[in-house]
Amino acid sequence: MTPHASPQIVTLNPASDAAALRALRLTCATDTAGTTSGAEWDALDPLSLHLAARTEDGQWIGSVRVTANRRLDRLGVLPHWRRRGVADQLLAAAVDTA
Repeated sequence: MTPHASPQIVTLNPASDAAALRALRLTCATDTAGTTSGAEWDALDPLSLHLAARTEDGQWIGSVRVTANRRLDRLGVLPHWRRRGVADQLLAAAVDTA
């Protein structure tokens, strides 16, 4: 991804994208919390809207969940993509859909 290119925000399918989404969340959570707990995936996931930030080459670099009651949570961005506005983009897209 070029330095000035913004990641694309895409909607994920919690069924078909579950494994990749879990791996992304685990990477984000392990870095910040030092844990590998399964708590990053719960019963709300199949019922929620999931948005991900994706680079030009297709790498997922962050995600956020919008629950059925319009709660935003599970926001995470890969460590080397932080402080580049990715979380802001994810949150703005989530608010637009909520």
